[in-house]
Amino acid sequence: MDKLMDETLETQSFTDFKSNVEQQLIDQHDFERLVQQEKTLNAEIREINENLKKKMDEFAKEATESSDEISKLRKQVNECKTQSDLEINYK
Repeated sequence: MDKLMDETLETQSFTDFKSNVEQQLIDQHDFERLVQQEKTLNAEIREINENLKKKMDEFAKEATESSDEISKLRKQVNECKTQSDLEINYK
């Protein structure tokens, strides 16, 4: 009877050990999957940030060009107005 009890305990221990190893393998697989997903998501974030920086640089450049163009056109309008006023006053 003692032998049978010992054998049953060994079998139970082996079953517990096997279950433990299987669970650890599942956990390891999940961890590796999550690490890979993290790498993928970090790469996507890096790409999005690079695209955002490019778009912001383009926008800043366009805003500067627009501001310069507006200043140039205002200067032309002022010059034309001044010229017109001089011609009206001269006549």
